[in-house]
Amino acid sequence: MGLSRLHEEHYRGHALHHKVGNLFELMPTTGPKTKIIAHVCNDIGGWGSGFVIPLAKQYPEAEQQYRRWAANGYDQNQDFELGNLGLVAVQAPDFQNGKTTNGHIYVANMVAQHGTISSPGKDRTQVDVTPLRYWALAQCMKKLADGVSKFPNGVEFHVPKFGADRAGGRWEVIETLIEEVWLPVGDVTVYTLE
Repeated sequence: MGLSRLHEEHYRGHALHHKVGNLFELMPTTGPKTKIIAHVCNDIGGWGSGFVIPLAKQYPEAEQQYRRWAANGYDQNQDFELGNLGLVAVQAPDFQNGKTTNGHIYVANMVAQHGTISSPGKDRTQVDVTPLRYWALAQCMKKLADGVSKFPNGVEFHVPKFGADRAGGRWEVIETLIEEVWLPVGDVTVYTLE
C-alpha cells in the first residue's frame, strides 16, 4: 500500500482532501457512505490512456458501459454527448443487521472533453489544444451532485486531478468547481500520483 501525504480544506461542512498516491490503493472501500470515482471522458468514444488504464483494470464494467454508450449513442436515458455522464455501479453495498456496512462504489464517466489532443473533434483544429469544455464539466458535476445528494448514508467523491492533464484544463478552475458543486454534497479526496 502506498504512502500518502494528506492536505485538507474544510468547506460548507465537508472536507476537500489531497492525497499523493494511487487512488485504488488509498481509497477506503469500507464504511457506509457511497463512494463515487469521477473522471473526465472524451466525446469520441476513446478510452486508452491516462487514468482510465488503471480504472479499467480495477473496474472493467466502467469501460464496458462507456464503450457501449459511445457505440450506441444513447444509454441511461441520455445521449452520448458533452455535458452528460454515465454512472456505473461497480460494487454493491454490504448489509449487516439491517445497516449498511460498506456502501456502493460508482464510477462517473463525465463526458466533458471534446476529442483528444491527438484526435481533435470535428469542429476543433489542431491549433486549439484544450479539449476540456468547462461548461460540459460543470454540467456533468452538477448532474452528478444532484443525483447522489439524496443517497441515504451520504457520499464521498474520490477523484484523480481530472480534466487537467490530457484534457488540458486548468486545475485551479476545476478545483473551484469541486468546491462549489460537490463539497455541499460530500467530502472530496483528490489523488495525485508522484
